[in-house]
Amino acid sequence: MIAKRTAAAICALLVSIATTSTAQDDEARAASLARDAEKLMADGNIAEACGKLRESVELDPRSATALDIGVCREKEGKLGSAYRAYGQAAEHAAKEKRDDRKQSASGKKNKLIFRIAKLTVVVPDAVKVDGLTIRVNGDLMASDEWGKEWPSDDGDLNVVASAPGYDNWETTVKM
Repeated sequence: MIAKRTAAAICALLVSIATTSTAQDDEARAASLARDAEKLMADGNIAEACGKLRESVELDPRSATALDIGVCREKEGKLGSAYRAYGQAAEHAAKEKRDDRKQSASGKKNKLIFRIAKLTVVVPDAVKVDGLTIRVNGDLMASDEWGKEWPSDDGDLNVVASAPGYDNWETTVKM
């Protein structure tokens, strides 16, 4: 009985250590990506910088990085993506209790509201299956955004619907 408890405690400890180690690795990788993005932005490699920032915020969601993504996307002329990034930055800032960043992100978002294109993706009930995801130019559209105006970029939008066990459906929409 004692051996079983000891084994269970050791397993729990190892899982805890592995989880902490992974989180620290993600934070370090995210910080490295953000630093790389700063250099790329300074060198004028905007698209590559935006990609690194996006990867960074996926690893370690922070308001400062999300704000940087918004600025980066604006420089690219991708106003819908910038609008969404500023919204995420405001949400992260609220969780971080950073009112300064929340106000900054909200202000930047509000300045874009009348300049962005909006895409509405309607998903009929008949095709709503478990695990269905919709991506627009690689960005995940949350299921609660289906059927609503979604801030999008101008130009060609690649819309992909996918679900486990089904073939992907894909189309291009011109905005």
